[in-house]
Amino acid sequence: MLVEHMTTATMLAKRMMVETTMVKPRLPVEDDGEFPEEEYKGYTWKKTISPTPLVQIMEVRVAVLWQEGTRPEMVELVSYE
Repeated sequence: MLVEHMTTATMLAKRMMVETTMVKPRLPVEDDGEFPEEEYKGYTWKKTISPTPLVQIMEVRVAVLWQEGTRPEMVELVSYE
């Protein structure tokens, strides 16, 4: 089951990363939430967009979290845009 959850979480994180990087938000940004689709109930997301020393580059972090039994699990993607 962990492999299935990791696969789903990775797909959700990639989707969130694409949605996030399509629009240049004001920096810094910290946000979190849940996925609206019923089949992703139990998965939550967090995103952080931070400046870097290079003015035109921002660091984008997207994490998808879920509970695997009694322990929390997470997949995180990082991109520099």
